[in-house]
Amino acid sequence: MAFAISLPYTLALRQTDAVADPVAQRQGEVLALPSSGEVLADVRGNGRWMRVTWHDEAEVVVLSLWKQMSCVGTLRLDRSDVPGLVDSLVQGLAHTPARAPLT
Repeated sequence: MAFAISLPYTLALRQTDAVADPVAQRQGEVLALPSSGEVLADVRGNGRWMRVTWHDEAEVVVLSLWKQMSCVGTLRLDRSDVPGLVDSLVQGLAHTPARAPLT
């Protein structure tokens, strides 16, 4: 489940908005982001966030890590590997670690 985050306007663009791609920008093109995806804030804050975008034409989901306005890393995950990632996340949520009693 995603949660609302405060991003500068340029980072909070809807997935359907057109944005300049650094490679395409050199060629004078503007590409549209895929129609589905999510933006998630890093709990550490400090301008860190992750964008999840589906690329149906390539049958991949791209997880991109951002710091402020800069993409600092990406992972292209094959569509067939997504269920394994989801299972791992669900198992992590199902596991409730023991917590120290409140004093």
